Amino acid sequence: AASAGSMVVLVDPRNTSKMCSRCGILVEKTLSDRVHSCPQCGLSLDRDWNAAINILRLGLQSVGIKTVEACPF
Repeated sequence: AASAGSMVVLVDPRNTSKMCSRCGILVEKTLSDRVHSCPQCGLSLDRDWNAAINILRLGLQSVGIKTVEACPF
């Protein structure tokens, strides 16, 4: 990755699909639940997209970028 000009940042994936990428609360789900639906802020999107946003945020925060907002769908 470094030779290609990229950086690899290790991120703890625990709870990334349960944590709401908009408001941060944990929303319990089973593995068969494919949609993240937050009862607090109303965000509803595919659980994998939700996890990807959370992983991106955690990775950027680990290198000093503190503010990341999810793109509206």
